[in-house]
Amino acid sequence: MFIMKIIKTFGFFTLIAALTVFSCSTDTPADNDDDDDDSSLIVIEEKPTILDDAEYLLESQPPAQTLADLFTAALPAQLSNTWKIYGHKNPLWTGNFGADPNILIYNDRLYVYTSNDTLEYTAEGQLATSTYQYGIQGIRIVSSSDLVNWTDHGPVNIVGPANTNPLIEDKYWQQLLSIPGVERSWAPTAAWKVINRKPMFFLYWGNGGDGVGVVTSNTPVGPWTAPLNKLLVDRDTPTCAPVRYLFDPSVFIDDDGQGYLFFGGGGSGRDVGPEGNARRVKLGGDMISLAADPVKWDVPWLFEASDMKKLKGVYYFSYSANSQYTSGGSIVYVRPIDPMSGFGANPNTYDPPVVLTTAGVQLGSSDTNTHHAMFEFRGETYMIYHTQKVAEAMGVGRMRSPSIDRMPINANGTIDPV
Repeated sequence: MFIMKIIKTFGFFTLIAALTVFSCSTDTPADNDDDDDDSSLIVIEEKPTILDDAEYLLESQPPAQTLADLFTAALPAQLSNTWKIYGHKNPLWTGNFGADPNILIYNDRLYVYTSNDTLEYTAEGQLATSTYQYGIQGIRIVSSSDLVNWTDHGPVNIVGPANTNPLIEDKYWQQLLSIPGVERSWAPTAAWKVINRKPMFFLYWGNGGDGVGVVTSNTPVGPWTAPLNKLLVDRDTPTCAPVRYLFDPSVFIDDDGQGYLFFGGGGSGRDVGPEGNARRVKLGGDMISLAADPVKWDVPWLFEASDMKKLKGVYYFSYSANSQYTSGGSIVYVRPIDPMSGFGANPNTYDPPVVLTTAGVQLGSSDTNTHHAMFEFRGETYMIYHTQKVAEAMGVGRMRSPSIDRMPINANGTIDPV
C-alpha cells in the first residue's frame, strides 16, 4: 500500500530511480570511508510527464461498460473483429473512414488527406443513415513512410456540421472558419512550397459543391490557419458562376514553382462547349490568390474528382467520368501538353481511356462513386482511391475507406487499367 502511495504521489519512474540509487548505495565497498563527501550523490529531479496528468490517470477513464454502451446498441458490429482480411494490403486502415483521397509528399513521407466520413447518430443515440451533408465532418490526415504503417494525425474541422462522434467532446471540435454560406469542407488537396526560405503547406477544400477554400500551415498536419476571410473561389469569381458543381479542387505545382488549381464538375454527356464545367487557373506566388481569371477548358465526360499530376515527366489530368460514359464513375485520364494547354485530341470526339472502374464493377460493391489521386513515391507510380467495402462489412452505408494500388506507366505514357 505504501508503494502505491509513492507511485501515485511521485510517479512510477521516480520510484524506479530511487530504488536504483538505494541499490547502488548498499553495494558500496566497506573500505570507502568518505562518508562525509556527498559529491557523488545522485540528485533526482522530479519531472512531470504525460502520465502524471490527471486526464490520463486510469481511474479517470470511462469504465469499460460505458464504452461498450456507446457501440453495442448503436453499431451493428463486433469491434473486436477486424475489417481488414489478414494478408490484404487494402483498405489502408480500418480504425476510421476516409473519402475523396489526395496526397502530398514531403521529406520522403506520404501524407493522405481525406473527407472525414463519420458515423451519424440520432438524438436517441441510434445509428442513423449516413448523409454527405452531415456525415462528412471535416478532413482527416494520415501519413506513412512505407505505405504499410500509418499514423493518424486526426481530423481537421475547417468548417462543417456538428461532431457526432461520442468520444470527441465539443470543446475539441471548434471550426476554424465562420463565413456566411461556407458550411462544408470536403475533398481536400494539398501542396507545399518554399516561401521566404521556409516550407509552407496549403490545404484546399471544397465547400460542398459551392466554392473552394484554402488554409495554411508550417507543417503538413497543422495546426492550420485561415489566411483569407473568404473562399478562394466562389460564384462571384469570373467564369465560375455557371459551373454546376464548384468543387473537387486539385492543386498542382510544376517544376518551375508555378502553382495551378483545377476544379469543377457535375456535367452530363461530353460536358464540352459553352456549358462545360471544367475550370483551371494559375495561382499567385503566395498560393492563396489567383494570378488570373479561371479558364474554361473542354474535358470530355467530366463529372468530378479532378486530379492533376506530372508522372515520369508526363502531365496527367484524371477524373471521374459521368454516368453516360462506361456506366459512370470510372476514372479516366487525358495527357495535356502542359497545365494550361489541350491534350492533342478533339474533345468533341475523343473518348479518354479508363484507368479504374468502380468498386461496384471490380469488387461487387454497391458503391458507384469513385474519387482518386495518382502519385509517384520512391520511384513507383500508384493510385489511391476510396471504396465502401469496410462499411458494407460493418453493416453501415456510404462510409468510404481509402486503398492504394500500383499503377505502372507504360513506356509510351499510357496506363493499363488498375
